[in-house]
Amino acid sequence: MAEEVKEKFELLTEIATDLSMQFDGINTDCRRKKVSTHYLAKLVHTCWSLTKLLPLSKEDFLDFPSIAAVCRNIIELTNLCWYYCIENVSELESEFRFLLYDFHDVTALNAIFNKLSFELDEPQKLYQEKEGLKSVIMKHQQFDILSEEDKKQVKKGRKATLLNHFQIIENRGINVDYFHGIYKLMSTHTHSTATSVNLVVNSRFNTSEMDEAFLDLTIDYTSGFIAEMILEIGIMWNIDFAKSESKKFIEFHASQLYSDI
Repeated sequence: MAEEVKEKFELLTEIATDLSMQFDGINTDCRRKKVSTHYLAKLVHTCWSLTKLLPLSKEDFLDFPSIAAVCRNIIELTNLCWYYCIENVSELESEFRFLLYDFHDVTALNAIFNKLSFELDEPQKLYQEKEGLKSVIMKHQQFDILSEEDKKQVKKGRKATLLNHFQIIENRGINVDYFHGIYKLMSTHTHSTATSVNLVVNSRFNTSEMDEAFLDLTIDYTSGFIAEMILEIGIMWNIDFAKSESKKFIEFHASQLYSDI
């Protein structure tokens, strides 16, 4: 079973890699299309990292907490790609989303450099970029319709999105309760909660069957998000699958994301 899980996920990762490589050297003025390739590159990198953690056999060491943490990262990444690049929203809304995307980015970089006392060649350039983006955001039509609390968080650069992951999932038409359950499972292990610690201890002293069951569930669910992202980006760029088998494989996993509704 472990070998089959690893082989399927490696195939999924290879298909994502093949798609990502097609964008090498390609540029576009469409922000959505451009950023979608950036998210895809990040996805491929993370997926290959995950393959290194997946056990090849039942006898191999299974580090489910680490796998769960990486899977959560992948799901969040695909969610954000959908929010910024795929969801059908107006150009005005899309423009505002990317303003927050850029502002959150430059605010985070400022914070990192300041806290670590990095010396920049042009120390004022990053700060000026941050203040310039903030000014544009506050004058934008979409800013006016935000709640007072959202306005406060946006101005501080603390909100990269106006929706949380559960709201994004709901907009995508994915079962929110089921997502909440699996997300809670992954988060429990990511944050090393009491539940996570107790499950690890239990699996070491008793049986690893629960970890193996969690592994199958988590990888299957994560694969659905990866597959749909591959499909959506392929459609966006009008790229067909090189092999019909790959198309069927991806379409099957993408469909599983909605099979529990």
